[in-house]
Amino acid sequence: MGIILTDFNEYFNRNKITDNTVITTGLHILNESARSSDLFSFSARKSIHITSTIDSVLYYISDSFMHLTGYSKSEIKSSGNNFINSIIHPSDKIELENMRTLAIQEIFMHTRTSRYSNHSICFNYRIKHKTEGWIALECHAYPYCFLVDRPRFFLCIVNATHAFYKQKFQIIFPKDNISFAFNKRNNRFISQEKLRLRTKEQTILQLIAKGLREHEIAKKLDTDINNIKYYKKSIMHKLSVHSMPEAIYYALKHKLI
Repeated sequence: MGIILTDFNEYFNRNKITDNTVITTGLHILNESARSSDLFSFSARKSIHITSTIDSVLYYISDSFMHLTGYSKSEIKSSGNNFINSIIHPSDKIELENMRTLAIQEIFMHTRTSRYSNHSICFNYRIKHKTEGWIALECHAYPYCFLVDRPRFFLCIVNATHAFYKQKFQIIFPKDNISFAFNKRNNRFISQEKLRLRTKEQTILQLIAKGLREHEIAKKLDTDINNIKYYKKSIMHKLSVHSMPEAIYYALKHKLI
């Protein structure tokens, strides 16, 4: 039944929760989740781990997550709740910590009203597989175990991805059909609505993808070449990339053009 790396009772002790009804309810939810996670991960072919929402302490990982990393149960237990932190890519670890802090602020700002009461988080990171080197994982984190009006844990569903690695971090409010993506240049979360390319930006990106140069695009669109330079900067800013080849790759992958 997977590996419990931190006793669930520890959470309530550390957070000074003393209400026996709250503790009993929470432990029941958590233990049932741990028991059913391996069955779910096997049937859905996904790996699972459970972390606390505020400080990201690792409490549980499924057997499938253990197999995904290549490490044995004894090796994982020896690392304790620091296991994922010990194998995550150093640069990703720094970036994720920064994004996590900003995400908590963003979520709090939106969930203090009733408009955005439900959310999930999607992000990716790299870990050091025991035998295969660095591999990229995509994680979808769902808040659960709601006690005293707020979620106490994340149920994280993880899968390996073989796509071109580009770090992302998104907060999704599904009922309201709105999402926020972390923009590294601005070091903040921006509504996806604001990131959508305008018609002219899409046209310019399509023409660049076809191999046209700036002066050729300017002539074709009957505009000044400086306008083309401006739109290119705007495209790279919205897509959070540093070059037009990156922008074209991103746009093709996400079917923006």
